[in-house]
Amino acid sequence: MKVRSLMNLLEDEKILIFGYGNPGRHDDALGPLLVQRIQQMNWDHIYTDADYQLNIELGAELVNYDKVIFVDASKEGDEPFFIKKVFPSKNITFSTHSVNAESIVAICDEYFGSAPESWILGIRGYDFTIGEGITEKAKSNFELAWQYLCKILNQQRRRENGTKESYTYY
Repeated sequence: MKVRSLMNLLEDEKILIFGYGNPGRHDDALGPLLVQRIQQMNWDHIYTDADYQLNIELGAELVNYDKVIFVDASKEGDEPFFIKKVFPSKNITFSTHSVNAESIVAICDEYFGSAPESWILGIRGYDFTIGEGITEKAKSNFELAWQYLCKILNQQRRRENGTKESYTYY
């Protein structure tokens, strides 16, 4: 997806950024790490949450937001990251261990009559074995994904405030 098209969609919206992954599996921590960084910024219209995995209860929470960006480490996705729109799944299946973003959005749509526009930001990871800390390549991908996300959110803030004020990122 082009940066500009996502930027236009985020104007004047209440946004949830939901990171998921297991910090005890090296690069699988990328989603929760991005959420931690966002929390340090104290951005006013950005809401965050993180968990080890997506759970069906999140479907009820999504109704409170206009837009949702799911952030996860990707084992096989494009490098350094990808962004793709999430559409409600017509075939909702569950296991005791995980559910996908499409199913979460479908639950929200099915039980609450609508669902927020949603995307997955997949950050390419390489090591998902047990252990802490992310690989150098994953750190690089993380930083590029972070800069991309800040660019999108800065465009929104400038439109809302009519200023050149921007989010600080590091």
